[in-house]
Amino acid sequence: MKSYFYLVLLLFIGTACSHSKNDEKPIARVYDRYLYPSDVKGLVMPGLSNHDSIQLLKNYVDEWIRQNLLVAKATDNVDINQKELDKKISDYKESLLIYEYENELIRQKLDTTVTLGQITDYYNQHLSNFELRFDIAKLNYIKIRNNQSDLPVLRRMFNEPQSQGDALSTLCKKSSYQFSLNDSVWFVIDEIGNLLPTSVLNAIPTLKGTTEYKDSSFTYLCKVNAFISKGNKSPIGMVKDNIYKIIVNKRKVEMIKSIREEIFKDALQRGDFESI
Repeated sequence: MKSYFYLVLLLFIGTACSHSKNDEKPIARVYDRYLYPSDVKGLVMPGLSNHDSIQLLKNYVDEWIRQNLLVAKATDNVDINQKELDKKISDYKESLLIYEYENELIRQKLDTTVTLGQITDYYNQHLSNFELRFDIAKLNYIKIRNNQSDLPVLRRMFNEPQSQGDALSTLCKKSSYQFSLNDSVWFVIDEIGNLLPTSVLNAIPTLKGTTEYKDSSFTYLCKVNAFISKGNKSPIGMVKDNIYKIIVNKRKVEMIKSIREEIFKDALQRGDFESI
């Protein structure tokens, strides 16, 4: 019944014209506060299915009810100093305006280009910040059912380095195998327990070349290209994205500081303010 109500509401929203709330029937109430169809008119985006739109409306109405119940309870139980409340609202509005202004300037002017050389320099200057807290490995692997007819072909191709290219990758994708053939990807050993059995994970630190493991259901072809134990330095390839974010964020902080200082100096030169 409720789903039918929301479907009718959805149709109403889609066809409603401009009108006064006095002409509307509320769709929800909390004490003396009412929610009307026009309040949620812009909520449903074009392209959403009826099911998703109805669920979106349900969630919104539920959240509106919960929010207003909380507001009512707070109003009844908190001794509000209206002057302090007004000041907090004013402070928040000013902070929001400043945030939006600075973000727009950052969007327009911030240089987000970071070269590999800059990333490398930062990495070398802050090596102590990049100590590994876990074991990692670069590895290639294929997980395949024991009864798959093309297991011998995959085994042969996996064991031949020159075959570990597009042909092998295409075969794995076509047959929906779990696999990774990217030589540049570092895996955190503790996080791939759902990909490889414990026997393989435990052997990774000492594996040399290509190794094959088998359990009752699957065969695992595995090749470890590199291994680094925790306590050593993270390879730059594993942390370069984080370093990029650090460098860009540092520029952002410096830019905001520069914007604020420039506004102050310009106002000082024009005599736009004074301490009285």
